[in-house]
Amino acid sequence: MTPHCKHPGRCQAFTLIELLATLVLCAVVLPVALGAIGTGVQIGSVTRDKLIASELAQNKLREILASESWIDGDESGEFENQSRFTWESWSEDWQGSVVKLLHVQIKWTYRDAERSLQLDTLVYSEDEESSS
Repeated sequence: MTPHCKHPGRCQAFTLIELLATLVLCAVVLPVALGAIGTGVQIGSVTRDKLIASELAQNKLREILASESWIDGDESGEFENQSRFTWESWSEDWQGSVVKLLHVQIKWTYRDAERSLQLDTLVYSEDEESSS
């Protein structure tokens, strides 16, 4: 078997100092990289929840407007296909006119903290005009 280097004693290899420097570099870089990955995953989860809540709020707002159930007063409930999310809706007079301000709020819990997203729209109330 022939040796890999022509000059014994001068073969190129990693020294102990180079190996230790590499280990120290890995010990510093890996926790930072893993922390960044964890933060990215958390931001992705929060963004996904906000997107779901936004879609649910838009759909619920359309449903309330189409059925005119906002006239009956405040409502709340849960979503069948998204059990982590709940909704509330209420309306209030807007600047003392025949226009109402309709609110739809979606709530959910993420990491033991309650989060919410709210959509608002103006609705013309014919009932107010006909009674005056």
